[in-house]
Amino acid sequence: MHVGTTKKSGGIWILLPIFCLAIVWFSVFEIPDRKIFLFFTGLFFFFLIGLADDLLSLSAGIRLVLEIFFLIVFFYLEPVRFSFLSLSIENIPGLSTLILIVYVLFVVNVCNFMDGLDAYLSSHFLFAILAFPFLFHSHLPLFYSWICAGVFGFLGFNLPKAKLFLGDSGSLPLGYTISVLPLFFIDGKLWGSFEISSAFFLLPVFFVDGVVTIFLRLKDGENIFQAHRRHLYQLIAVSSKNKGLVSFLFTIANLPAMILFSFHRNLKIPGSIIFWICLVFYVGVYFLLFRKFRTPSPNPVERQ
Repeated sequence: MHVGTTKKSGGIWILLPIFCLAIVWFSVFEIPDRKIFLFFTGLFFFFLIGLADDLLSLSAGIRLVLEIFFLIVFFYLEPVRFSFLSLSIENIPGLSTLILIVYVLFVVNVCNFMDGLDAYLSSHFLFAILAFPFLFHSHLPLFYSWICAGVFGFLGFNLPKAKLFLGDSGSLPLGYTISVLPLFFIDGKLWGSFEISSAFFLLPVFFVDGVVTIFLRLKDGENIFQAHRRHLYQLIAVSSKNKGLVSFLFTIANLPAMILFSFHRNLKIPGSIIFWICLVFYVGVYFLLFRKFRTPSPNPVERQ
């Protein structure tokens, strides 16, 4: 857990150098195509939203409206072909855009919710991005290495006991970066239509912990937009003296699902079957650990 009062401006120190480098690179060495231009537009948008939230404490409603409006325009300018649970929905007007918006908002906000332990989000981010080429047999764009380098440098200040936190200016754009990676930069020759549920394998632990915790809080009548300590990693971290070890073990816990998915084509097993097997497995492990580490009456706490 984040302990004590620590500056939460890590996102500024990661993103500002990347924006400056992008301006120089794409002005001198390379002309960006529309996808790259839109990617950096989105990165800048979520950085600004996060920075405004850090400085002004935007209400969840205002932030959500701004994000939805931006993503409507975003996917209007760059439509994405995909399937959802093996179902093609391209012929249903508006539904594909709605699913894409929900998907991006989900990943962005899960990353924001899960930024509650030293080195937790940053280590998961690096693990997911570096696993992308192996999971989807696609090349990682050059500018993703810039972002990884920035996060890796930040990680030195975010290891327990952290001297610097990401803040919303870091967690929101990092979540956006993960969400659009398979949508925009997957190899179209291998994936004619991207199966959006495959994004689960970039962050299986994040997705399961985030979604199950949301449902449990809704069941208990809690406001899911308020800060809390009910995520599984938080419950385990409370009972552990080594917070860094908790972050490391939760990051490594993504490996089984990633390995299965990376080889499913060679084994000629449909990706949908791997998805359901891994989902059931991770949810089962979640509840086994949750029953052991849960506290009887969790109280919402203010994030530092």
